[in-house]
Formats: sequence, structure tokens, C-alpha cells
Amino acid sequence: MIFGTIRMNMRNLLTLFIILSFGINSYCQSTDVLAQSHFLRAQEEYSEGNNASALQNLDKTVEYLGSTNPRIEGMYVKITFNQNDYATAKKHLNTYFDLAEENHPDYMEMLRFVADIENKLAEVAQKEQQNNQLQQLRSKANYFKYEDARRFNEGLAAVKINDKWGFINSLGKLTIPAIYEYNMMEFHGGFAVGIKNNEWGLINKAGKWTLAGAQRLHGDMEDGILAVEVDNKWGHYDFINGKIVTPIEYDYAYDFSDGLAFVTNYKKINGGYTNDGIKRIPRTVAKYYGVINTEGNFVIPLGFNPPIGKEVKDGIILLTNERKTEKESMYFPGQGRNKHALFNKDGQRLTDYKYYINNLYVNFSEGYLTTSLSKIVNNNYALYGIINTSGKEVIPFNYKKLGNVKYGMVWAKNTEGIGVLNINAKVIIPFGKYEAIKILLPEVIAVKKNGLWGLINLKEEVIAPIVFDDIKSGISHKTYAALDDEDESLVLVKKFDKWSFINLKGEYLGE
Repeated sequence: MIFGTIRMNMRNLLTLFIILSFGINSYCQSTDVLAQSHFLRAQEEYSEGNNASALQNLDKTVEYLGSTNPRIEGMYVKITFNQNDYATAKKHLNTYFDLAEENHPDYMEMLRFVADIENKLAEVAQKEQQNNQLQQLRSKANYFKYEDARRFNEGLAAVKINDKWGFINSLGKLTIPAIYEYNMMEFHGGFAVGIKNNEWGLINKAGKWTLAGAQRLHGDMEDGILAVEVDNKWGHYDFINGKIVTPIEYDYAYDFSDGLAFVTNYKKINGGYTNDGIKRIPRTVAKYYGVINTEGNFVIPLGFNPPIGKEVKDGIILLTNERKTEKESMYFPGQGRNKHALFNKDGQRLTDYKYYINNLYVNFSEGYLTTSLSKIVNNNYALYGIINTSGKEVIPFNYKKLGNVKYGMVWAKNTEGIGVLNINAKVIIPFGKYEAIKILLPEVIAVKKNGLWGLINLKEEVIAPIVFDDIKSGISHKTYAALDDEDESLVLVKKFDKWSFINLKGEYLGE
């Protein structure tokens, strides 16, 4: 009886064990199937761009599987990267490389994600830093108070307040009230040009209004000579000595520079050329230019076609008097109809007529002619370079665009983007890192990135954060040269739709 009971219990236990084993086995099979099903669904949702749903299915995969593997971690990387969750993507990428062998089918794809994720994380960090800097900048908003402003020269800077212009001193104090209508420029020789009550005149540093009555005035006044318009005719007036320098009889007169100035008269003609240099079209007026000295005598007589650089620098003049060929017109459709050459101020030509320029105001800077000086190279479209006052090419014609030389440097554009060169064509700031560049001071470069401006030095170390809407020079070359402390150099920065002055220590004018 006892043995019968034992045999019965043994049969029951065996039956129970078989039943339990079958249940566990069935459960394991069903969870594996569910895990695989959710993984397949995650792949489908990811391929259709449904990242949130893909992530939910991938989480279910891990839940049913009870662990992870390289395929799952690789899918996590792709989904979270698409969701811009780069920190989570990096975590899953690290897990992938901990689990996967180099022969895993996703290995090369995951390797490509390494650089992509690091770059995105750097961008996020930069944006966070920029947002923090913007928050700090808002505490300085009261220093941004000018609608527009000009750089300091001779101790004063023109500023625009309530649509009128005045002048501030180096402490930010308004020393000449904002009552003038003209877009005021710098002081030169103790005077600045302005308009008051629709009348042109000069203002001195004491705010005294003089020489009123001309229709228009312009000039840097370094030599005390202004170009003036009276009764629709132009000439030059020495306001220091109170005498006419050149007759007021020209259709237009430009500023004196190096003792010489361009003047122009109009002439009636029957026809002209379109910009392609081929087709004749009716024209009624053409400009003819000459160069005149301070005694009113012509150094180069009227008769040249419009020059590009309408000033004399370092004794050099850029003139045009030779038409393009049909082929040249094809290469330079928007650059006028003429070729250009260099002349000295005695009227002697220094170079052949071989340069093509698409900027109407090209000037010498630090002894170099820049800003879109171009010629055909190897029968190809125009590339740009720089020549010196002897006509020697100092920066080869390899660039898509070039700026003016400042402090021995020039910004340049090639196929990679914009960078900075020195006058020997050595790269100072690499190409392609910034959207735009301005050379402000010998060790200070304004750079634009993600639509905003900041300041860096030549080592690309940040001087002022990249948070401003615009930046421009705050002091003239002459003012900079007179500074004892370079950190006191001023830069104009724009934010909150207003301008302010800031020094290289990050201090705002008036702070």
C-alpha cells in the first residue's frame, strides 16, 4: 500500500514536471518570436521615418529578449541620431562597439556615425554656449543705443540717435549734439562734413557750423581741400585758405589724394555698347575723365573712359581706354566694356591693358591694388589676384574673390570658402570655416558663423563671442597707431537692432 502510494506520487510528479517543462519552453519560444517581431517592426518604422514608433518597438524588443546585441544597439544609434538625441546615440554607439566584432555587418556604418555624432555634439555644445552668452549679453542691452555709428578718428565718432547724427568722445559722452541730417563721416583735419536744415556745410570739434551754402560737399579734408558743387557744377575749394583750387566747371569732381583728383565731363554721343561688349545701343551721354593737380592743371587730360579706381594712391592711377575682345566680353559679361592699366601720376603707363574689374570703386590699400582685380587665366573664367604699385602680381590669380589689404592681410575666397592670407599668400585663417570675414586690426578678425558675428585673434582664439548681428571697425588706422594699449582698441558691434562700441577686454563704451 505504501509502495503503491509512492508510485502514484512519482507518476504525478513526473507528469507535473513534463507539464512545467513544456510551459517554460513554450514561453521562451513565444518571447523570442515577439522580440523578433518587434525588431522587424522597428526596422520598418525607421525606414518610413517614424522614429518614435521605431524606438517603442525597439524597447519592446529588449524587453522580450531580456538583453541587447549589436544589431539592436546599431538600430538604437540610427533612430536616436535621427531624433537629434546625440548624447543617447553616443551611449548606444559605445555599447555597440563593446559587443560587436569588426566583421559585424553594421560595423562600417557605425564607424561613420562616430564622426557624425561628435560633430553634432560639438554643434549642440556651441549652441548652448551661444545661448548662455546671449543671456549674458541681454544684461548689456542698455549700452546698445545707436541706430548707426562710424569709427573713431581724431578723438570723435559719429553716431545716429533718433534719426539725427552727432559725435561722441572716447568716454561715450555726446559732445556734439545729434542735430545733423547727413550720414556723418569721420573728422579729418578738425572738420567733418554734414547737413543741417537741408544745407551742406562743415562742423568743427567745438560744434561750430561753417562753410554753409554749397549744394554738396565731400572729401577727407586731410589737405584742407573739398570737392564742392555749386549751381550743378563741381570743383575744389581750399576751406583753410578760403580759395578755389580748381575751377567749379566740371560735371563731377572726386576727392584729392596724393595731390591729384579725377574730374569728369559729359559728352554727347550717338551710341554705345551693352555689357556684353558686342551689341550697339543708343546712348546720349558718356563720361570722360582726366586727372588734375592742386594748381588746376591736367596731369592726364580729359578723354579717358571711366576709370575704376577714381582716386590716386601711392602715385598710381588705374585707367581704362581699351575695349574687350568678343571672347573677353564673354568671360566678363558684367564687368564693363573696357580693359584697365596702371599709370603713374606723370601719365606714364606701367602695365598693359589686361585687367578686368567688377567693382566701381577699386582703390589702392597699403601699396596694393585689390578688390576684384582680375584677368583671364589659361583661357578660363576670371580669377582674382593682387598687384603692387609696380604692376607686379604679389598674390597669384587663383581666387574667386579678394578683399582690400589691411594690416598686411587680405580675406580671400576659393572653392573651399573664405579665409585670410598675408601679402605673401600664406594662409592665416583656414578656408571654409567661416561664412564671412572682416579684417579689423592687426590681431583682430571678425568672423561670421551660423549667421552671427564674433571676434577672434590670428590663433583663432575667441576675443568676443559669436553672438552679434554685425561687426565693423571702431577706430581708424591713425587712431589705432596712437594707442598705448592695444586692448583699448574699439570695435563696433550690433545687437538688439542697435550699435555699441566694445574694447578687446570685452568692456562696453561708457561701462
